[in-house]
Amino acid sequence: MHENRTDKFWLRGAVLTREQVPSILEREILPAGVALSDGALRLMQNLDPHLISTAVRVYIGNPQPLWFIGIHHCGQDIWKNIVEKIAEDPTHALFDKAWEEITSKGDGKLVAHIVETIGTSYSEKVFEQLLRHKLRANGEFMPEAWAALLALAPDPKVRSSWIECMASHANKVLDNLSEARLWLSGENLEEFLEYFAYDTNLLKLVTTIDREQILNSPEIKDSLLSLMQILFEKYPPSHYGTCDSTMTLMQQIGYSSSELSMIQECRESIMTMQLNSELAEPVEPQEIDCWIF
Repeated sequence: MHENRTDKFWLRGAVLTREQVPSILEREILPAGVALSDGALRLMQNLDPHLISTAVRVYIGNPQPLWFIGIHHCGQDIWKNIVEKIAEDPTHALFDKAWEEITSKGDGKLVAHIVETIGTSYSEKVFEQLLRHKLRANGEFMPEAWAALLALAPDPKVRSSWIECMASHANKVLDNLSEARLWLSGENLEEFLEYFAYDTNLLKLVTTIDREQILNSPEIKDSLLSLMQILFEKYPPSHYGTCDSTMTLMQQIGYSSSELSMIQECRESIMTMQLNSELAEPVEPQEIDCWIF
């Protein structure tokens, strides 16, 4: 432990993040008078920041090969609290990594508590972290965390800009607009759905159609199809899920897939725009430093 090795901090971090740390090694690694049982704050105040950093990275298993070798997430009684404390400090070098860790569990109440602890001053940075997680996660809406963050917006203009940004990613985040209620509530949800007025009006129309009336009147059936063609040409929905729902409802009424081709074309257009917006330079995985393979 005291050899002048390039990987000495990794070795120490690996030891300190075990479920059972041998007391003799704990005393060798930690400063005099400091113990792992002292708690997150005291450890962060008294340990070498480099040691804290490497131990946290070992704990969360990032970067590789720390996850692949299977030594991550041991010693949770100590290191989980340290990660949460780092997540409360936007100035900490491992803030981003800590947020990846706390959001990965999908615990909305925990994340909401951390959001409220950080407060308004760094709310923009927290918004970026929450949105980044939502764009890479399936489900895990954590409505408690979003409600806490939106309540901390510095002013109504900023809050509205966040909701607009969230709406712009709806096709990535939501399978259909009804899922928005899993993400937002109250006035936040109302403002979010304002960006999808064509979608909601279209769905209201198709869900109130009298199926028997359509089946018994070819003229009404033709008129409705003409109306759909106009709506999808001039007032198309913004979410692909609206296209799916409309297609299903119209087919149940008795329309064929070929008659509803404008709906499929609209869906394909939405998905193409979504795909193009996601195209970017691949993110290179972070390389581990001072690691001896």
